[in-house]
Amino acid sequence: MESRIATRGKLGYLTGSIAMPTESAPTFDAWTTENLRVKGWLIDSMSPELMGRFIRLRTAKEIWAAVKKVFYDGSDESQVYELNRKAFTLKQNGQPVSKYYSMLQSLFQELDHRDPPFMACAADTDAYQKKLDRLRVHIFLSGLDPEFDQIRRNLNWISTKVLLMFAVMHNNAPILLVLSPLLMLLSWWLNVPRDHLHLMGVPRPRG
Repeated sequence: MESRIATRGKLGYLTGSIAMPTESAPTFDAWTTENLRVKGWLIDSMSPELMGRFIRLRTAKEIWAAVKKVFYDGSDESQVYELNRKAFTLKQNGQPVSKYYSMLQSLFQELDHRDPPFMACAADTDAYQKKLDRLRVHIFLSGLDPEFDQIRRNLNWISTKVLLMFAVMHNNAPILLVLSPLLMLLSWWLNVPRDHLHLMGVPRPRG
């Protein structure tokens, strides 16, 4: 909501930087109209059972402050927990792999926003990111439907980037028929041994 309101040039109604003028000021009516507009955006984003707790507050700033007081404890710990829970329990359940991956990627992007790494050393940051990417590949694979068991069994032979390409390019068609040419190109680009791909069923190149 903060992003949506900010892109409409109304963030000041949440922060208070666009202060309420006195009732005798010529700008009071215009301010009231815009305040009600922003207040409406906030209220409309709530479930019916929450609306009653905030709808009688006069200004959008008061609503924003009350919501933060009730639901935000000064950290993102509860949100990070919920995002991690969703990521670890998300399953493909017959959906196209591309849709399943897109849902998972949205959770990961939100986690990166709420829980960024804070490290002074660039090498440590890179090492952490590689470890995190590996974990997320494992989460992705664990949620795939049973027909992808072969990929899981050959996990040690496939790079992280190739695995993620599966989800981007594949839409529940026979995966090796669709991706064999692409995988051969990626094996050269990412230094994945071609023999390892062959063991997954990708044909060896001729010549």
